[in-house]
Amino acid sequence: MKRTGRISIVAAFHALLIAGGALAGSDAPRTIELRPRLAEGDAFYVEWESTTKSTWTRKGALGCWIRRTHDRFGFILRVEDIQPDGAARVKLTYDRMACAGWWGDGTEDGDAWDSDTDPPDAPSKLRTVLQPVLGATLTMEVDRAGRITGFTGVDALRRKVEQSDPDKDTLKWFDNFLNVKAQRCFWERWLGMYAFKSVARGDQWNRSVSSVIYDHAATYSLDRINTYEDHVRATVHFKGRGIPHADAKTDETADGVTWEYGESSYVGRSTFDSRLGLIVRGRVEGRDLLYRVGRNPESGEEERYQIRRTANVKLTALTLDERQAQKRCSAAGATQP
Repeated sequence: MKRTGRISIVAAFHALLIAGGALAGSDAPRTIELRPRLAEGDAFYVEWESTTKSTWTRKGALGCWIRRTHDRFGFILRVEDIQPDGAARVKLTYDRMACAGWWGDGTEDGDAWDSDTDPPDAPSKLRTVLQPVLGATLTMEVDRAGRITGFTGVDALRRKVEQSDPDKDTLKWFDNFLNVKAQRCFWERWLGMYAFKSVARGDQWNRSVSSVIYDHAATYSLDRINTYEDHVRATVHFKGRGIPHADAKTDETADGVTWEYGESSYVGRSTFDSRLGLIVRGRVEGRDLLYRVGRNPESGEEERYQIRRTANVKLTALTLDERQAQKRCSAAGATQP
């Protein structure tokens, strides 16, 4: 079997694990204004860490093939402007790019690169795509209700990456990642975890967004409000489904492979911290089903694989000082024998 596939960048996305240690108290407020607290000049770091396992099976074949990935994508979010009506313009700068993908239980049959720990000239095919993304900036405009009203910079990012990988050998793994719809959906799902209004325990809100492949519909609910020292934390639970939209249920790639997409589902929880005015921790668990149809390069026969994929995604928000400390720790760990 030709071992190809797509790295799941799960919007990708966003959301996530409850921070431990919060104690409920009688002085906990009944409601909380669940929106990001943004002021002109504010800057912070948001990172998604994703681990996936894909199980490939083929009718008539013995056993299965296992594909694993481990990705980390981090962004500096900088608030450039706040309008009188509350609309914000935010710069999103890629500050960390890390991917690893391999077959089976070992890491020998795979590739990996991490901008925090690996040298810029490391012999990695993944590096050829990931490295040019570092420092690239997208611009997102968000109104007071949490709707994205403008999103730019993706086309320039794609051109930059294409120039670094002229044979497109690695770029095809990230094809669905380097377009406006995918990038916008990623941040819409992150924003969906905020209610953008005052909510009480048990209150619910819905968010629907469309990605390259799926129409996503999620329901969020405020589970509890806790006091913690001198601030408040709120826990949000959510669940959602992704249904392939009609014009993207099948996708034929340049190498003649056809991907067929089934439904996806996910559940998660996130923690909003009133002191920072941000979702600071979270976790999402997702699963989806898809099929790959293509010719085996060795036998010439057409083969159809069923692929069941599970994903675990963790969200972390840090101050810029905490991000610098993380970088130093990562670099120190990489130099240890």
